[in-house]
Amino acid sequence: MTILEALVTRVRKMKDHNRTAVVAPDVILWPDPERQFEPLLARLRAAMPELYSLGDYAPEQRTGPAIWLRCVLGGSVPHGPFGKYAPVLYLPGIGKNGLKAIEQCPRLLQPLAELQFRGEWFQHPNAREWTVSAFLSSGGVGLGLDLAEDHGTLAAVRQVLGRLADVRVDELRGRKLDASVFLDLLSTDPDRDVLRWMNQPDAVKAEFQGAEWAGFCARTVKRYGVHPDQDGPLSAADRLIKPDGPWKAVWSRFEESAESYPNVTALLGKVTPSMMHPATSPTMAASKEDELREALLKLGSATQPAAISKVTALDAEHAQRRAYVWARLGKTPLANAVEHLATLASSVGTGAGAGTPDQLAARYADGGWRVDQAVVRALAATTKEKDAEAVNAAVVAIYRPWLEEQAAALSASVISHGYPRPSPLGAPVAGECILFADGMRMDVGRSLAEVLSREGVKNSSTTGWVAFPPVTPTAKPAASPIAHLLTNATLNEEFRPAIAATGKLLTQDLFKKLLTQIGVQFLDPDEVGDPAGSAWTEYGDIDHYGHEHGWKTARHVDGQVRELAQRVHDLFAGGWQRVRIVTDHGWLLLPGNLPKRDLHATLTETRWRRCATLKAGVKPSVQTVPWHWNKDVQIAVAPGIGIFLSGEDYSHGGLTVQECVVPVIVAEAPKVSASVEILPVRWVGLLCKVTLKGPSTGLFADVRTKPGDPSSSLALGKQAKAFGATGTASVPVDDESMGLSACVVVLDAAGHVLDKKPTMVGGGS
Repeated sequence: MTILEALVTRVRKMKDHNRTAVVAPDVILWPDPERQFEPLLARLRAAMPELYSLGDYAPEQRTGPAIWLRCVLGGSVPHGPFGKYAPVLYLPGIGKNGLKAIEQCPRLLQPLAELQFRGEWFQHPNAREWTVSAFLSSGGVGLGLDLAEDHGTLAAVRQVLGRLADVRVDELRGRKLDASVFLDLLSTDPDRDVLRWMNQPDAVKAEFQGAEWAGFCARTVKRYGVHPDQDGPLSAADRLIKPDGPWKAVWSRFEESAESYPNVTALLGKVTPSMMHPATSPTMAASKEDELREALLKLGSATQPAAISKVTALDAEHAQRRAYVWARLGKTPLANAVEHLATLASSVGTGAGAGTPDQLAARYADGGWRVDQAVVRALAATTKEKDAEAVNAAVVAIYRPWLEEQAAALSASVISHGYPRPSPLGAPVAGECILFADGMRMDVGRSLAEVLSREGVKNSSTTGWVAFPPVTPTAKPAASPIAHLLTNATLNEEFRPAIAATGKLLTQDLFKKLLTQIGVQFLDPDEVGDPAGSAWTEYGDIDHYGHEHGWKTARHVDGQVRELAQRVHDLFAGGWQRVRIVTDHGWLLLPGNLPKRDLHATLTETRWRRCATLKAGVKPSVQTVPWHWNKDVQIAVAPGIGIFLSGEDYSHGGLTVQECVVPVIVAEAPKVSASVEILPVRWVGLLCKVTLKGPSTGLFADVRTKPGDPSSSLALGKQAKAFGATGTASVPVDDESMGLSACVVVLDAAGHVLDKKPTMVGGGS
């Protein structure tokens, strides 16, 4: 029997009486002038349906003023059954004398005064009100435990009452119960407590006042061999960095949530060098990073084979460090980066080979893109300039020769077979939205497809060629539903096609108008449109970021992939059944700048980074490819991975598979896992009452400004609420949301939106 169960039993026994001498009590009165038992009230109420308490009017909690309690006992207001037990009135803040002296009884308590003559007091045998410590130590009606009587023990008992209630009485019998015994109950997680103290010793000492701090010190000495006052946190760090005995558990706890204890990391960094170990010492982790940095920097002058061999060996040496806590804390960026460098090293061994452009494109789509992905991930692993310099050196040594080989192979193939003409996109069908993502290179598209698959979105990918040159003004219109409305154009500085009906060069405004003419909606990035029709929307800024930030675009890619995936989810939440994701071109990225290729400005009409048009009569000194929108116009391309403008490490517009071969992804809306319907929504202040028609098991309700975006939730804590067995859920929202337009959404366990209904926060249905 737990202490809580014993307390309930003792209260209920007060109805027992000598039937030959007295009548049964109508009520049990439980005075508690110091409110010592009040922390247990909610649990007592759950265990005792016959328990009612004096307080503010809250009938659902069986609490109310004296007159209401009297009405409950008299049966004039509804109440639950008392069953076989006598009703119990708990009186927090009220002593016996407050009712006994009727003529002095406060007016608000007078309705209860008469009950003392028809009821029974729950009181100490000495006729005084129970205290928690008296209940624990007194024999007879109490529990008869051996409780120390010092002030620290009595204070500790009250501090730990909530946890003490669940302790079995038998576990406490036969022991001298002092403050340390009870304070042990305050910490169900002593390992966490010692870490909290190491992290913020002054704050924890202020929190653990008096007896509680003494108990903590006693526990820490006994369990961990360190006295918080006498030894201090640095001594604890000496033990933690070489964990054995109970310190193993402390280290495991630190590994689980090291982000919560940043000062513990700093303490470990102060431990003497003789005690260092890479797994537990941040100093040693930093030392290993320094060694790795020096090794990678030396690859700046290495041949590709030597760099491949060295990176492979470095990865084997440092791989284990990626499993240490320091990796999660961001203290091993180079150990993380070398994993991707090793993937790069193992992937560049297969040469480009020969074949038609389509054969080269197929090989790239089948796996060559993983080389580019490994480079991007390696570059993204670092944030500090000195680390980036080391990774860049290794990337250039291994990646540049492979890039040049791939470019040479495609160049030769196009000379022999010509540049493939891209397949027409075709108009979207009803329920389909085309999502245009500028600069979605093959590796970016493959990453997006993987993310969508993990999130339960069925998708498929195909590979296509972009219009040449691979720059947005040329390639975007060719990848759009209006391509058939465009025609040959004379050469212009931005490589724009002309509109067949008017001869005007295509601009973004005219692009939107042509979409509207063929019945395709143009959606801004935050719009979902009407899914009964078809649409085009544009999202993402990889290319813009690339031109602004060069190779540091690598750090931007993962975020862009996540945002594109979220845009797909938003479109599905808006009712679209299919999203086709297309792009205009890929790009080249090489730290330390793409190599400069000469093409004198006096020979060109238009010159971009990787492409140019020549003046009439000029004999080209570089390879040319016909312009997609006018085959009579020849586009001069920078040789290999070269660039006509110096000082740039991100570019596109030339002839490489990275720029010209891109994915097309078709994503299908997830099948609705249940047929549900939101009935009219009801607001009670800032509480949204949602009722569901259909099966509700395993479903959740949320209130969002964007139905497909969990981060737009207005719910407190952004937590969706589960539907109950009756098909209802109550979602409390933030008080700053009053009056906002929003949507109530129903979600399955995977977070898919099954139904949505517009609403105004606090404003009815």
